[in-house]
Order: sequence, then structure tokens, then C-alpha cells
Amino acid sequence: MKRFVDFIISLCVSLLGYGVYIVYPTVGIDTEVAVLDYKGLVLSWRTISRTGLSLIKENFFPSYNQLISNILAILCLALLIWLISQIFKLNIWIISFIITFMPFTYSQMYFQMQSFEVILGSIIVLLAVYLLLNINYHFVFITIFLIGFSISIYQSIFDYLLACTAIFLVIKNKIVIKDFIFSALNIVGSFIIYWILNNVINTLPHSMYLTFEPFNLFSSWWLIYSVLMLIICIILFKSEKIDLFKAISLFVFLSSPVFTLVLTGSLKFRAMFPCAPFVAAIAIAYLVKNYKNSFIKLSSIAVIISCVLFTSYCQWNEIQRYNDDVKLAKKIVSQIPSENYRVQFVGKKISVRTIFNAFTEPAGISFFSWDPVPHQSRSDHMLQLVGGKFITSTPEQNAAASEKYSTVSSFLETGHVYIDKDEKVVVVRFS
Repeated sequence: MKRFVDFIISLCVSLLGYGVYIVYPTVGIDTEVAVLDYKGLVLSWRTISRTGLSLIKENFFPSYNQLISNILAILCLALLIWLISQIFKLNIWIISFIITFMPFTYSQMYFQMQSFEVILGSIIVLLAVYLLLNINYHFVFITIFLIGFSISIYQSIFDYLLACTAIFLVIKNKIVIKDFIFSALNIVGSFIIYWILNNVINTLPHSMYLTFEPFNLFSSWWLIYSVLMLIICIILFKSEKIDLFKAISLFVFLSSPVFTLVLTGSLKFRAMFPCAPFVAAIAIAYLVKNYKNSFIKLSSIAVIISCVLFTSYCQWNEIQRYNDDVKLAKKIVSQIPSENYRVQFVGKKISVRTIFNAFTEPAGISFFSWDPVPHQSRSDHMLQLVGGKFITSTPEQNAAASEKYSTVSSFLETGHVYIDKDEKVVVVRFS
């Protein structure tokens, strides 16, 4: 009965966090592509080594239904939370609130076109590692395939694999060499399956979206964090609170959320779901369970409240952004004479960026300010989402328009577009 009650708790907290995606789903960056060009988006995932995600969509979801995707994502999030609580015997309330409301979880849920599959992959990896290290080593070939496929859904799941493997080793009564051998075989084998899926089964050329930029300032900050975790583990080992094997496993567990960031140094790899929420929830729930003092309890409550407030603010901000973009898009579309006219944006709408955007970007950022000059595809997409039909501009036309239409009045000030009847161009000047 307790297990059932715990699942209801995890489901209720998940609905509290993301039920808004059921009653009032917004459309954010990349999700709009799923609405407008679903097949093109699914195909594009193969070019950035996400063949697993592409295969799931092609075989089980031939068309995009935003409501169904969001419902499945929330159910899977609740299931993931429940499994973590049951497997590690940790407080369901703490696990539920931290995982649900961590900014990194919101950042993933924002991408509604893929959040269900990413969480599903997280569940598969958790169960696969549990199967290998707690049930029988003979399952290693099954787990290698399942995990390799899951990593090809979303690359950040590799960091999560490290975290899952490490924490299962930490909680073992005694770690033996065999545990490390099969864990290493599982990790290496999974990466090989991931490579085969994206370089043999997938025949499309790879884009330059994911790049490696090691040893830069960005990776250095996360390297400092890893060093701090190493120092903590060395202190615990030297004080004989844990043995060498557990010290190594604990270090991998604590530093796993930033492993790929340190290795690549690329902001494109900064997605920290599911690893960061997983590590934070387990660490905090473990401290509360094993150290009965008011400071830890109050600190955990402060962390939970901060996460709830932060994520709630981000969701409110994103709803405001979406409403403003839709209102602006409808106003522009209503002034397009016919679908034979080309829409030309000049400049970008200014979106205020704060420190909060570093954790959740692109959530809260207007479509009309997202694309770097001279591109305007997101602005075009926003008009198309509200039913706009027009000819899109090329980057070359965008670059030339900046000077050509420099004297046109600002749309944000006048509320009116400029119609160039000679060239059949609708000019929307922001700046």
C-alpha cells in the first residue's frame, strides 16, 4: 500500500510542477518545429547523433500530438521519481520536489517535443544498471543494448549512466573488482552501441551542432567543482569512513553531472537533466535520512522552496513570453496583404536576459529575438504558428534589409508594418 501511496505522491508533485503543460501548453523553441515540420525535425535528430530519439518517433509517433506527449512526459517523470525513491529507500517527498522542480528538469520539460523520450531513456538506464549490479551480471549484453539506445536518445544520459553506476556501487555492502569490471564493460559497450546507431545504422551526414571545445573558461569552472568533490572523497577515505573503491565511486557519482561539460567545454552539452536532479535529490535525501539535525533539515527545505519558486517563476515568465509573441505575431499577420508577399524582419525584439536564463534558456526568450543576425527563421515560425502564410526571407535578404529599410518606423512603436508594394515586401522593423 505504501508503494502505491508513494507513486500517487510522485504523480501529484509532477502534476503540480508540469500540469500546466496539459491545461495551457505553450510552444517554445524547437517545439514549434515539431508543430510546423515534424518529419524534418525527426530527421534532423539523426544528424546530431540522436538516432534513438528519431527511431522512437518514426515507429511509435508518426505525427506530433503536443497534449499526448506532455501527458506521457509527466507520467514518466512520476514513475522515474517513484523508482528512485523505492530503489534507494529514500523519502518520496524530498525526491519528488527536488527532481520535479530543479531548474534542469524544467529546462528539459520545456522541450515538449522530446521530454517524454528523454525521461523514458532515464528510466531504462536506471533499471538496466540495477539489473546488472543488483540482480545478475549475465544481463550485461541486454543492458549494453538498452543503455546504448537510451544514450542515442539524448547524449546527457551518458552522464546519468555514470551517476547510476556509481551510486549502485556506493550502496553495495562490499565492492569487489568484478563490480568494476562489469560496470566498465557496461559503460564502454553502451557507448559502442551508441556509436553504431549513429554512424552505421544512421547514414545521414553529421552536422556541426555538437562541437568539442576543451580547456576553455567554461569547462574550467566545472573542473573546479570536480576537484572539490575529489577533495571531499579523499578526506572521507583518509578518515577511514569509506574504502578506496567506495571513494572512487562516490567521486564519480558527485562529479557526474559535469563530466561532459568538463570534457567538451561546449555550451551545447550543458543539458544536465537527468543527471543533476538525480544526484542532488539522492544526496539531499540521504543526508536528511542519516543525519538527524535541524541544520540539514532546514537547508533541504530551503533548497526545495528555492527550486519551487525558481521553476514557478520560469513557467510564469514563459507563459507571458508565449502570450506576448502570439499577440505580436497575430498583429503582424493581420497586416500581410497576401501570401505572395515576403516578410522581412529588420533587427530583433529586445528580450531581457537575467542570470536565471543561464539555467533555463531558451525558455522565456522571445522568438523575435532568438535568432542571430542575419537569420529570422524563429520569427517566421511564430507567424506560421498563428496561421500566417507568406514568403520567407533569405539570410542574404536579411543582411541587405538592415540598410535598405533603416528609416522605416519601429513596429513596436507604431504597431504598423511597412508595405513595400513595388517589391511585395512586408517590413517589420524592431531595431
